[in-house]
Amino acid sequence: MGKRAKHILDATGGFGHDAALLTCMGWDVTCVERHPFLAAILELAVAQIRDNPDLHQAIGDRLRVVHGDASTVLSAGEWPCPPDVVYLDPMFEGRSGSAKPRKRAQLLQRLLGTDQDAPDLLVTARAVCGRVVVKRPDDGPPLAPSPDVVFKGRLVRYDVYLQQA
Repeated sequence: MGKRAKHILDATGGFGHDAALLTCMGWDVTCVERHPFLAAILELAVAQIRDNPDLHQAIGDRLRVVHGDASTVLSAGEWPCPPDVVYLDPMFEGRSGSAKPRKRAQLLQRLLGTDQDAPDLLVTARAVCGRVVVKRPDDGPPLAPSPDVVFKGRLVRYDVYLQQA
């Protein structure tokens, strides 16, 4: 996310797993989810966090949920504070091989399908923010050519796109 980052806009909220982890690591996170059902679940989860002393101590008020299309939210500047980083975790396309994605990913794919507009969202995010981090499958193509930095893991990698001069 970068040493100077304080606020992250998770533009592909899903079940909020990544947003919650990022918040527990200390960042302020605004989680944007366009599907009304998932946004409602996320808002309920944040409310329950506030009611639980242990969870509230870990997360505090640093996690917010916005229901809307991330491209519109980013373009309109409808966030509580300007993001230092936009984080994208678009739904991965079908993979070759016998291994299936985790159950929660399978459920999301059934509910939402794949994020066909992910490349367009990356363009919008790059126009608004100087640092965009995109989570991709380890063997999947990047959303845009030539990421500036790539962090590889066993199953996923993170492509980082920095603002162009």
